[in-house]
Amino acid sequence: MPLARRRPLSSVAPSSALPAVGLVRAGEHHERPPPSSLWLALRFPGFAHQVFAAAPPFAVVEGEGARRAVVALDAAAAARGVRLGHSVAAALALAPELVLAPRDPGRERAALARLAAWAQQFTPTVCLAPPDALLLEVRGSVKLFGGVEPLAARVAALLGPLGYQAGLALAPTPNAALWFARAGIPARIEGLAELAGPLGALPLGVAGWAPQRLAELEGLGVHALRDLARLPRDGLARRYGAELRADLDRALGRAPDPRPSFVAPLRFAGALDLSHETVSRDWLAHAAARLTAELAGGLAARGAGVRRLRLELRHREPPHTELLLGMLAPTRAAAHLDRLLGARIERVVLPAPVRGLALEALEVEVLGATALELLFEKRTERRAGQDGTPTALIEALRARLGADAVHGLAAVADHRPERAWRTRDLAADEKIGVGHRIVFEDISKARPTWLLTEPRPLAALRGVPRLRGRPLELVAGPERIESGWWDGDDVARDYYLARAADGTRLWVFRTRRRSAAWFVHGLFA
Repeated sequence: MPLARRRPLSSVAPSSALPAVGLVRAGEHHERPPPSSLWLALRFPGFAHQVFAAAPPFAVVEGEGARRAVVALDAAAAARGVRLGHSVAAALALAPELVLAPRDPGRERAALARLAAWAQQFTPTVCLAPPDALLLEVRGSVKLFGGVEPLAARVAALLGPLGYQAGLALAPTPNAALWFARAGIPARIEGLAELAGPLGALPLGVAGWAPQRLAELEGLGVHALRDLARLPRDGLARRYGAELRADLDRALGRAPDPRPSFVAPLRFAGALDLSHETVSRDWLAHAAARLTAELAGGLAARGAGVRRLRLELRHREPPHTELLLGMLAPTRAAAHLDRLLGARIERVVLPAPVRGLALEALEVEVLGATALELLFEKRTERRAGQDGTPTALIEALRARLGADAVHGLAAVADHRPERAWRTRDLAADEKIGVGHRIVFEDISKARPTWLLTEPRPLAALRGVPRLRGRPLELVAGPERIESGWWDGDDVARDYYLARAADGTRLWVFRTRRRSAAWFVHGLFA
């Protein structure tokens, strides 16, 4: 079903506000990009503070000495009166409990790259727009997600667990989408014919030109992009260079605007700094969830799941605390990974407070899925062994109790009960399923679900075994087992199903030796 075109937003000027004069002159030829292009811009205001896992109130500062000033802050700091540009002294005077951190452009670049890898779950064409924005070419994705609005809503919803807030804008050219996002206007413009008026109403500052150049233009009475379009092209180029007009032509779709697509690394590795050192397990689990959400998006883009993870809890001084997490089946469900990592974090012994986290995917596998399942995230998660499956339960137990405390069982061809089984690594199982219930037609050959590590001796009176001074009722048996003569651990036993006075069912045997001693070997559920 074709998508209905949206009219320009009421908050911006109509198409007639950007006159034709100065846009296209006689004899000029402008190459247009393919009409199928549709760009979604994600701009992260306050990106410098969003890259931290911070407890409010929090602010990021930049500068040296007394010139250090606030360049980003959260809502809690703003509510206390702190503003962008405040000095450190002024900010602390308004909010003494304010936590400050220095700005780190390298941290921001790394975070933006991880967000680009995450965004590739919506489209393979994602472009970086430093320092705080991404551009997604989504024309081919609109139909898959059911339209422009469902796509934008999906992107916004999945950004929440990452700890980022973004302004979204959609336009047929990358420059236009980015400029609308910078202006804080949630544009939804799908055709070039609708673009000129809304774009012309934007202030010059959205283009990202040098402040000195903006000041000169404003001194000439040029305040909006439509004002710039009215100036003669030749005179504008002689005085300010061709850059301004070229940017505007690209935004209007009158000149090509090729952009390099982001190429995600083959293996996910992300890090997150905390605003302050902590030993709170809840806060560490919350911070780790941001990294698993990024990981899940990158895995979804590749149609893959992770089998082994390493979470590093970083202290002020090494060595750092390392947590390894192995899954029985590859998964990309962030909620499931959060539960497993939360269980591991809950029982870890921290030698020192934690100031940062790093998450790395050690083993990634492609997940098989049908085309229909790609449209339904819950089905894909169930295929990966999630909620309600034996695999999810086993992984949760391993995360909480340790991998060595939870293992599988394998049968061994031996009649001696204590030698008829062995433990096996669950990770080696190709498939984990619900076990089959074995029904014994001959009750005398029933086997208990709990076999004691070593048979325990029972008292006996006149040949009748007794437990806690009271006789046992032999319900069924005997089942004779004689085996093991070849390895020096031979047994000769008669097994019985017995019932204690309190109703407990036991598996007992009497040795076929001269002593004829009684032992209990197992208990029935």
